[in-house]
Amino acid sequence: MTADNEDVTRINFDADWKCYCQRNMNDEIMVTTAENTGTHHDWSLINLPHVVDTKNLCKWWYCKQFERTSVDKQLHLVFESNNHHNDSFDINTVIQLNNIEIFSGSLMSSMNPIELPSKLLHNENSLTICCFNSTLSLHVDLIQHNKFICAVGEVNVTTGQQKDNEVLDYTVGVDDTGGRLDLTFKSKKKYKVPMRPLPSTLECPRRDTPTDEDLLIPRLAIVILIVGTRGDVQPFIALGQALRAKGHRVRLATHETFRSFVRGNNLEFYPLGGDPVDLISFMVKNSGIIPSMDSIMAGDVSKKRRSLSEILASTWQACIANDDETNMPFTAEAIIANPPSFGHIHCAEKLQIPLHIMFTMPWTSTAAFPHPLSNIDNSTGSSKIINRYSYDVIDTLTWTGMRDIINNFRKKILGLSILNTSQAVYALDDERVPHTYCWSPSLVEKPNDWGEHIDVSGFFFLDLGTAYTNPPQDLLDFLHSDEQKPIYIGFGSIAGHDSRRILKVVVDALLQTGYRAVLSGLATEMDQLPPNIFKIGNVPHDWLFQHVSAVCHHGGAGTTAAGLRAGKPTIVVPFFGDQFFWGTVIAKSGAGPQPVPGKSITTEQLIQAFHFVHQSTTCVAAEHLRDAILKEDGCAAAVRAFHANLPLTRMHSDLEPTFSACYRSDKYHLQISRPVAQVLVSANVLQEDQLRPHATRKWHFKHDNHQHIIMHGFFEHSQKAISKMSINTA
Repeated sequence: MTADNEDVTRINFDADWKCYCQRNMNDEIMVTTAENTGTHHDWSLINLPHVVDTKNLCKWWYCKQFERTSVDKQLHLVFESNNHHNDSFDINTVIQLNNIEIFSGSLMSSMNPIELPSKLLHNENSLTICCFNSTLSLHVDLIQHNKFICAVGEVNVTTGQQKDNEVLDYTVGVDDTGGRLDLTFKSKKKYKVPMRPLPSTLECPRRDTPTDEDLLIPRLAIVILIVGTRGDVQPFIALGQALRAKGHRVRLATHETFRSFVRGNNLEFYPLGGDPVDLISFMVKNSGIIPSMDSIMAGDVSKKRRSLSEILASTWQACIANDDETNMPFTAEAIIANPPSFGHIHCAEKLQIPLHIMFTMPWTSTAAFPHPLSNIDNSTGSSKIINRYSYDVIDTLTWTGMRDIINNFRKKILGLSILNTSQAVYALDDERVPHTYCWSPSLVEKPNDWGEHIDVSGFFFLDLGTAYTNPPQDLLDFLHSDEQKPIYIGFGSIAGHDSRRILKVVVDALLQTGYRAVLSGLATEMDQLPPNIFKIGNVPHDWLFQHVSAVCHHGGAGTTAAGLRAGKPTIVVPFFGDQFFWGTVIAKSGAGPQPVPGKSITTEQLIQAFHFVHQSTTCVAAEHLRDAILKEDGCAAAVRAFHANLPLTRMHSDLEPTFSACYRSDKYHLQISRPVAQVLVSANVLQEDQLRPHATRKWHFKHDNHQHIIMHGFFEHSQKAISKMSINTA
């Protein structure tokens, strides 16, 4: 077996064939004979190529039994000439897979590979080839595609003149090791004139963000909807505290496992559905978005669909339900959310309140870089065009997988109309929903084609190290036992990967290099670690990273931010999603090596990475990033961006402006807050039936006026996959 490239494995298929020469041309007799090769005495064992001098008219039958090694690999047969006898060939054949015909015709020297259809493959398979009046004097290889092609389609790109429009073909593939979707764009027509900018890419003037003192910001009941791991939740606890400091009431809605973490930091909590451990395990197993056939057959996808339904239903309750501990009433007046919470825009439409998306990775189309869940390395054409359309393709693919679940949520729970693909995919853009990206602009600048409603604030930091005043003595002894500081190695909340194999790679690399390390996770209590490795429990990163020489982790946004703020060179071992994006960004900054994918990491790769982060140039680059990050206040900048994008005219409450308007009195032409309404009703100035709900943000989902992203063959390997699929990008 050989690997021609990282996407294809070539398996020699010449050995262990059984052969039979049928001189009686009765097909019916031969079918019976071919199904009983194990008992029929006229079959002989041969290896290909099979070269026999024969002048008699006959059929030569060949049969081979083989096992399928993986259910989500695409398989093809390739026939090649036997160089010792002929350089070209033309053999008339019929090929059957498990007694089903898959090919009939001439095997030509220039022919394409013959597909073994996935729907016909079993764990044990029989391949039968019938050659007419000729032996099978060829070599046969089985081609195994590590990348699964799950969708193909095309994108129409508008240029300066209609006749010069360009069509981009694209292919969406998934492989076992990449952790991302491989998007391959190929141009059908080259540009004749400069491309006319799309509406979403027109450069907008930068907004001079007003300070809080310039705006009359009402006190709001804000719900923050976060789906993800601890690394996703922790930054928003810091943001919640910053919003509370401005007088807002803040409810952080996330998974039940983080209840004590949220309430312990003086924020209100409401439980969302879904288990972060299950979510991450699914993401690692399935390259972030697309479920493999293994997952479909194991029932993972059905579980994820149930989880997504639970998450959606709980986002609505998080906006309107009483506190589940104090029973204090709550109705959201603004929503802040990360994209994987999914219910955000639908709940905002139902309540007619503003929405602000905040996230740790790019989710807005740009020409500056591709979607972080995509790999476009094999694409050809304008990089700006390909980058931009990678977002459209990923969004369309995501919507395709969850369309029925979200529309069911809209119709049955929220009482809203269902959305078509164009409305759903472009809703955030069409409605100009404000976005704030919580990474450092010194690491990734805001692209020029993002409008003024999109901000890059800086990282959100929750300082836990100040409360960590009594670290274990054995940890302190290890940290200070040598002049060379140890390396931090840990992979956060990542689950579902081959931890035993990765642990061996880590231990071997440390033993061969002599570096010391503090190890978080991977090892169990039963593992005997060498003396240069110290296993730790829950130690705050902002404290620990001051005592290490470098950090090696999965590339989660939170851990990445903590390591860079500490000025530490960084090795990223990504498993899925934006982890590859952050690994690449760090490598470009010079503060670390190229990312080393966790599913394929080797000892040699990790050794090279260890040496790289101890180079002086790498350390200097990391220190430059630290100096820039320390000058930023991401939470403060995000609060300013949130305030600056509020529809303050509609939120302003007449008579008394402390709280946001939520009712309207047509009699007096007033929009008033809940406390003002209570006073007026108590004083009999107004009756309750004279008040109607006041929309502070009107939502108008546009009609289907976008060019469609054409998609074909989505999950063609399983007719049931679409109806069973769930997408998650936490």
